[in-house]
Amino acid sequence: MGGACGVGITTGAGAMESTGCGVPMGTSWEPLKSSQARRDAASGVFRGSILAALLLAALAAGCGGGSGSGAGNGSGGGSTPPTTPSTPSDPSTPSTPSDPSDPATPDAPAAVSEARLTPAVVSYGGQVDIVATARVSGAGAAAVELLRIGGDGSAAVAGVLRDDGQGGDEAAGDGVYTLRLAGVTVTAALRYQVAVGDVRSEPLLVSVLDAPTPRPATPGAEDADGDGLRDDVRWHIADALPSSGKGRAALQQVAMAYQDALDAGEGGEAEAAARQLRATECLYHVLGDDAPAQAKGLAAVVLSSAGDAEAAARLRRLLGGLVLRQGVGGVRAERCDFDPDAMGD
Repeated sequence: MGGACGVGITTGAGAMESTGCGVPMGTSWEPLKSSQARRDAASGVFRGSILAALLLAALAAGCGGGSGSGAGNGSGGGSTPPTTPSTPSDPSTPSTPSDPSDPATPDAPAAVSEARLTPAVVSYGGQVDIVATARVSGAGAAAVELLRIGGDGSAAVAGVLRDDGQGGDEAAGDGVYTLRLAGVTVTAALRYQVAVGDVRSEPLLVSVLDAPTPRPATPGAEDADGDGLRDDVRWHIADALPSSGKGRAALQQVAMAYQDALDAGEGGEAEAAARQLRATECLYHVLGDDAPAQAKGLAAVVLSSAGDAEAAARLRRLLGGLVLRQGVGGVRAERCDFDPDAMGD
């Protein structure tokens, strides 16, 4: 035969398409004029039917299945539909990994933010309950610990923060962990950090108000008396508000916020700004109209011996962008990291 023939496929009852070999299949035949013509036609139909059947068989063997329609002989009989194989996974397509930055992901890295101690300013020799809080994500099964930092930088576990609505924690499962340390006597500055494994918060400080230490002839930028403040800053506060314990405490909270701003590294300015706003609002609650002048005088002392020009510029930016919230006195009282009523006049 001169060329490959097409395959006759049933398209309807009693209707067939051409085999492509010049022999129509399944069509209405006109009466033939002679027996020879009828034999030739029958022979052509027979050969075309055999060829179509062979081609269909070859296609079925090569494709793993066949057509569900009748084929080749015009009988309209259907073959059994093949089973469609399942599509195998593409080994070249990698599975989508979990996002480690998502706190809901089991292997998300731990993060600690908004760490805070209350009270953060304590009268010398006072016995207080210190409450530590921090927002923690990605902790998983790891303990959230409060570390007491020694003068040599060593760390000891002071307790474990919890997020179960117990032991001083306000709400279970809200991501804010809490620990209450009862009856702590403060005679020197206390330094802490919240830790989840190797991840730690910024340093947290409980500073001492009015520590009974002799005044140096020239107070410098060191913290010789261990109250958590530079000596020049501490004595400036003592001189600025000699008769107001809560005024000195408020100014000391502002001084600690200034120091946080100086120490804040890249990415830490947002939290430093939040602490500065909190401290300044407390100062306004305690001192009223005298607050701006006291804050300005304190900033001048802090900046005079900042040492790091970049840090000083960071503090100036923070102070320049400070916008106080308007609110009643009760709201601003809550911004103090100490109890104003416990500090005297």
